[in-house]
Amino acid sequence: MLEALRERIKSGPQLLRIKRSEIAETKLCFEGNPISFARYQFSRKIIDTKAKGIIFKCGRQTAKSFTLGTATLTSLVSTPYRKFLYVAPTLTQTRVFSSDKIESRIRESPEFRKLFVDKECTRNVFE
Repeated sequence: MLEALRERIKSGPQLLRIKRSEIAETKLCFEGNPISFARYQFSRKIIDTKAKGIIFKCGRQTAKSFTLGTATLTSLVSTPYRKFLYVAPTLTQTRVFSSDKIESRIRESPEFRKLFVDKECTRNVFE
């Protein structure tokens, strides 16, 4: 058994073979319930994309913020040293996105809360 462990260490880090949408559906909650893409199948495709950038061109009430928040959180836990910048036209929009789509998902989801919240965590959207 010790020899097998040594061989595994020599082979280097192993990649997770799980889609980011699967992380979302198993680890994130929305309004007290596990996240589901049943009504928004397009969200799954956006969250699982390997593209370096995404542009949304959508109408109103199409789960844009929900999808972007979910994609952001799953990207932060699946990509080492990942940083995230959200830019909105107004200060209010930035605060609402931060608290409603990011902070609330973290607070509702125990495993994400363990990763992102501690005694030294600031709750300031601009830090």
